Amino acid sequence: PAPGRAFRPKYKLINHIRKPFKCEFDGCERKFANSSDRKKHSHVHTSDKPYYCKIRGCDKSYTHPSSLRKHMKIHCKSPPPSPPPGSQGYSAAGPPSLPSPRACGNVFCVP
Repeated sequence: PAPGRAFRPKYKLINHIRKPFKCEFDGCERKFANSSDRKKHSHVHTSDKPYYCKIRGCDKSYTHPSSLRKHMKIHCKSPPPSPPPGSQGYSAAGPPSLPSPRACGNVFCVP
C-alpha cells in the first residue's frame, strides 16, 4: 500500500514481509508477495514476451507489463494546451482537430 496506509487484510502484511512465492528457476533467489508477481517475473528467464504493443506497425514486445506501459508513451502525447483566458479557444477556422485514440486508450494519442 501507499506509505502510511495499513495492510488489510492482515495476511497481505504477512505476505509482504515473508514473500512466500520463490522464483522457480534454478539459481534465482527472487521472492514475491503474490503468485502473479512471480509469474510476471518468470518471463525474464525465458524468451517469452507476452506483453506486446498493439499499435499497427509496431512490433515491440516485453517480458513485463510495466515495460510495455513505458513503451506506450512513445505513441502518446500530452493533451493540447488550454486556450488563453477570455478567448473562445479556437481560431476563425474552428476547433483544432484532435488525433484519434489508438490502442493504448489515451484520448490524446498520436495517429
